[in-house]
This record gives sequence, C-alpha cells and structure tokens, in this order.
Amino acid sequence: MKYAREHRNQLVYPTTADCIGIPNWQSNEPAKRRKRWLPLVGDPEPREGYAATPATWHVVTQSETRLEPRNEDPVTREPFIEIDPVTGEARQVTRIVPVEFDTSYIQVDTWSYVPIPIPEPEPVRYSKYKIQLACQKRGLWEQVKAAIEAAGMADSWANIQDIASDNPELIAALPSIRAAFGSDTVDAVLAESIAE
Repeated sequence: MKYAREHRNQLVYPTTADCIGIPNWQSNEPAKRRKRWLPLVGDPEPREGYAATPATWHVVTQSETRLEPRNEDPVTREPFIEIDPVTGEARQVTRIVPVEFDTSYIQVDTWSYVPIPIPEPEPVRYSKYKIQLACQKRGLWEQVKAAIEAAGMADSWANIQDIASDNPELIAALPSIRAAFGSDTVDAVLAESIAE
C-alpha cells in the first residue's frame, strides 16, 4: 500500500531518507503513521501506457479502539505496578486495556493520467569485420566495397572498427544501400554483424 501526506496542497511520498532509523520502514505501518504518513485509498482505472497520479483527494480522520496487552498505561505511559501479596515486592504486570489506534487515510477522489515516455533504444553497434564477412558470404563484398568508394566513404570506413546504428553517414546511406541490395539482404547482413 502506498503512503503519503499533504504538504502545501500536494501529496508527498516517504523516501528512505525520511525514514532513517526505522526498521523495515516500507512495511512498518505504525512507524509511518507516527511520522504522519497515511495510506492512500482508491485505485486508478488501468490505462496502458499511462501513469496515474492522484488529482484530487481528501483526508478521512478516524480511529478505532482495540483491546491490547500492555505493561503501561497507553495514555500516561505510567507502568502497571502491582504489589506481590506474599513478598511485598512491587512488580510490573501486563493488563488487557483499550488502546486507541489512528486509522485515518487519504481517499483519492480523481486521478490524472500522464503518458509514460518510451525510452529511445540504445544504438546498435555493427562490427566492420562482421559486415565484410556477411557480405563475402553472399558474394556481395566487391559491390559493397565499390559503393563505399563511390560514396566517398573509403577513408572513414578504413578508420573504424565498428559503426553505430545512429551514425549519420550510415543513416544517410541506408536508403540507397537498401535500393541496391534489397532490404531483406541488408537486414540479414546487419543482423549477423552486431558487435559483441
């Protein structure tokens, strides 16, 4: 369950830094309540590709009384002491007493939906050596080599070990390469040429 509290008409959420010193703070409800964090109640409508955040809410303040074993008064914190009738010694004892528990919560009334940004895929790196082998296997290397020279890319090709899929020269050249050799062939060569 998520917890939050109101701050300047906004909901803020607990972080590890807020709960330093609290053991198992993520599941420690009493400790979070002592720090004025309240559970969020209400479920957003699932929408694929969207993140839901509370738009409007209200705090429901309430409590309930439970009978609990205690060795001190839950209000005054004074220990429960009894005198042993035999020895006359004072000893602390446990009693079943009513204890008030805060059960307040934050009721979410409406939600806002924000598109989840789709991360750009990492560029793929192709090995020059593997590209050459894949082209040779298909009997295309001499044609590819001539095309590289005709495009004025011989020097840059000679000086690289691999080439990224977001390389501007590769992006500019791919349409003509696909037109010359066919998209299926180009895709197959590239698939076999991914650098490790």
